[in-house]
Amino acid sequence: MALATTLALAQPAAAAESVQPTVDPEAVISEAMAVLSDSSVSERWAEGAEAVTDANADEVLKAVTEARAKKDAALSAATKACSHRFLVNRCIDEARSLHFAGDRELRRVAERAEDAKREARTKRIEERRAKAEAEPKRAPMERHEPTLKEPSNPIDLAPKEVKEASKPMNLTPKEVKEPSKPVDVRPAEVKAETPEAERKALEEANLRAFEERKQRAAERMARAEEIAAKRRAEREENRKQFEESLKAREEAQKRYEADRSSGGNGRQSLSEFF
Repeated sequence: MALATTLALAQPAAAAESVQPTVDPEAVISEAMAVLSDSSVSERWAEGAEAVTDANADEVLKAVTEARAKKDAALSAATKACSHRFLVNRCIDEARSLHFAGDRELRRVAERAEDAKREARTKRIEERRAKAEAEPKRAPMERHEPTLKEPSNPIDLAPKEVKEASKPMNLTPKEVKEPSKPVDVRPAEVKAETPEAERKALEEANLRAFEERKQRAAERMARAEEIAAKRRAEREENRKQFEESLKAREEAQKRYEADRSSGGNGRQSLSEFF
């Protein structure tokens, strides 16, 4: 019975030891409180300390932003770690008070930096404005008076002259023309036939013209035959000359080869055998 009681009492203690955090909450709270209590940034650029100007305003704002981020992270860590204390609310309230006080001082420093930038910007604007006013102004543009045109002639409203009435239309009927003559539809008279003597004369003239054309055609044909025969003779002469030349070359080639085969020196050229 005593052993069972001892084991029952020991089990909660073992369970409590198993749920203990690996990080010491007190150490976390101590570090967080140190960060929340840090006022180095606000003291550095507080009133009466280092001056905040337009030249270092960006640096000040950057430092304030980093410090506020650290304080926010420290407040979050302290809030979680305070849950392990017996007086949880008191621990959290203390951390929040430190965070509020530090954040208020940092906001004041940020406002001083913004004021410095605003003053510098206003000063630059005023300088540009003063410079612009000091520059010589342009002469105003000359205003030309509009040239008034002469009034136009008044409109003549007098009534126009009434024209005389036109002459009445002549409705007298025109003279009736005489009817045209009727068309003669009778067949035309047949001309008399050509006399026999005139017909023979025309036939003879046609025959003479035909004979003349025939003779001229024969003459052209004869000239063409003569030219063709002349060209055939020239071609035949050229062919004969070519054959004779070819035959002479073949004989010279044979003599050259015979000379070489008979023991000649072979140094003679082929042209020497022509």
